[in-house]
Amino acid sequence: MKLVTLFLITIFIIGCASQIPFTKNMIDEYQLDEDGIKNIQFYISHNLRLEREVTDIDKNIDPSRSLLTIEDKLIERIDFKKNTPCIVVSTNADKLNVAFEHSDNLAFKITGNHIKGKVFSYEPDQPYNKTIQTKFNLALAYRLCGIEYYADTTYAAKIITEVPYLLIDETSLKNLEINARKVKGLRHITN
Repeated sequence: MKLVTLFLITIFIIGCASQIPFTKNMIDEYQLDEDGIKNIQFYISHNLRLEREVTDIDKNIDPSRSLLTIEDKLIERIDFKKNTPCIVVSTNADKLNVAFEHSDNLAFKITGNHIKGKVFSYEPDQPYNKTIQTKFNLALAYRLCGIEYYADTTYAAKIITEVPYLLIDETSLKNLEINARKVKGLRHITN
């Protein structure tokens, strides 16, 4: 029984791949074209929340009395949790458009320097500024990083700590390396 348990734990550990940031250097090193990038499984590194206040809804409590209204607010949230899987749907220059569901996608652009190179970080459609902060309420744990147009709707894009970036399984890189081959070329044979 102990041997079976040890075997199952070993399989579980092997199956759990470590995730590493996806960088511009990886595209160059593995000579990835758009199709190659689209075949990689990506994950988001940190939580991202899209949030909007839908509208003020007036409800008439008792129509026989004078106008007495209660204003309700509906908050709509879309949460992208850390390690949520996603796929690249298109690339251009230094930007990847990434889909988490079929309704729309988010842009990840090469920014800053990470330990292993320049990473593809989330880039809201409109960056943060002071006028945006007054328009959207802020949840305590989240801070505003910009405005996102997602599924034909405008949302406040919020993060907890760090701007999310794209991750890949380290094992998927090893598979790319194993499957990659270099052409030796042909030479004319002279007599």
